[in-house]
Amino acid sequence: MNEIFYNLTHPLPNAVTTAIMGVLAVYWLFTFLSGIGFEDVDLGFDFDVDVDAPDMDVDADVDADGAGPDDVQAGESPGFFMRFLQFMNIGRVPFMLVLSTFKFFLWVGTLFTTQLINVGTWGLTSLFILVPLAVVSVFFTRFATNPMVRFF
Repeated sequence: MNEIFYNLTHPLPNAVTTAIMGVLAVYWLFTFLSGIGFEDVDLGFDFDVDVDAPDMDVDADVDADGAGPDDVQAGESPGFFMRFLQFMNIGRVPFMLVLSTFKFFLWVGTLFTTQLINVGTWGLTSLFILVPLAVVSVFFTRFATNPMVRFF
C-alpha cells in the first residue's frame, strides 16, 4: 500500500495529476450521491420565511442576435479556441465528462511515463512532461468521447 501511495505522489507530475483526480473523484461522488435523491432524506431542518417584497413592474426589450458555437455566420470561420472545443466534442458531450476523461488519460500517462523515465531527479522541470502528455491526452479524449456523442 505504501508503494502505491509513493508511486502516486513521488515524482511531481504524478502528485499534481493525482491531486486533480482526487478533486474530480470527490466531484463525481457528490454528483452521484445527489442524483439518488437527497430530497427524500429528512435531515430535520425546517425553515419558514415570510418575505414582504414590493410589487415591481419591469419592462425589458431585448434583441439578441448572437451566434452560438455551432452557428457560424456566413463568411466567418470560428476561431482556434472554438475549433478546439468542437474537436474535443464539448457541446455535444457534457463538459465535466470531457474534462474527466481528459484528466484520466493525463493521469494514466504521467503514471506510465514517470515509471519509464526517471523524472524524480528533475525537480520542478519535471512538470514540463505534462505538456506533451496533455497533447496526447487530447487525442485520446477525442476518440474516447466520440461514441458518447450519440447518447447526448
